[in-house]
Amino acid sequence: MKRNLAEIHQVYTSTQAFDPFETIMTQILGKWTGFRLKYREELLAGFEKVLSTEDEDYLYFLVAVAFYDGFDRGFSKLLSQLLNQSWHRAHEDIAEMFEDLKDPITIPSLFDAAKRDLDYDEGRNLSGKCIWALAKIQTVESRRRLVLLSENENELVRKFALDALDHFRIDDAI
Repeated sequence: MKRNLAEIHQVYTSTQAFDPFETIMTQILGKWTGFRLKYREELLAGFEKVLSTEDEDYLYFLVAVAFYDGFDRGFSKLLSQLLNQSWHRAHEDIAEMFEDLKDPITIPSLFDAAKRDLDYDEGRNLSGKCIWALAKIQTVESRRRLVLLSENENELVRKFALDALDHFRIDDAI
């Protein structure tokens, strides 16, 4: 029997202090067998809800379930809106999701997030993940944004962008 997200969230919040994430998800959702998208509609509704409630804990939960259950390009618009919100710290996780989606609709939010200097991100990990996600999109527009980032005032951002331009051979997209 499939549990709904509310039931899963209840189990998750009652056990997360004691068990590692993978153990919790295995207990709640069963053995991971690849993306199933069983909770797609509930996840989309949840991401929509956290945009207005700004519930950081619930956002982390939704991201965790999405990584476990799967996500597709139907998530791109909501995740793009969440990526540049300042009330949470799930930015890197969302950027990682974009690396898998490779959706051109995410280019503007990835570009903006790559330029952000977050107080908790000294190594500019968010910038790096956003830049790799941009590179994986492989379009003329994503390449144009990477070229702009390669001229950024921050040395790490420039390095990430130059590495991405070199590694992914985005010249082929033009």
